[in-house]
Amino acid sequence: MVQLSLMGRDDSRTLAATVPLLVQQWVRRLGDGPHVAVAARATSAQFSGWGSRELTFREQARVAEYFGGVVRRATMRANDAAGLRARQRLVAATIEADLLSAGWDADRAAAEAVRATGGAIGCAGAA
Repeated sequence: MVQLSLMGRDDSRTLAATVPLLVQQWVRRLGDGPHVAVAARATSAQFSGWGSRELTFREQARVAEYFGGVVRRATMRANDAAGLRARQRLVAATIEADLLSAGWDADRAAAEAVRATGGAIGCAGAA
């Protein structure tokens, strides 16, 4: 999944350090809205048992996957203007990520994602 590649390769990260990085990544992708805050709270609560110990790369990936799932669910449930914009950006980011994983270069993938979504929403870089 895309979230895994965005986490980096630092396997000395705690949960308390990982969640804010995920918040930043998703805010860049979808904008700052309640969907990201919901995901941060849910993720912190879900993995609170891990305490302040350093997470392995695999655990960081698990946290990133969980966070991404919560953001996507919250975004799809939102029925306000911010939720609509976030959904549009999520679609564009998903298209862009799929094209990147298929071997497209970043500029071409971003341009195609904008074109495919009607140009209404610009992509914030690789999803």
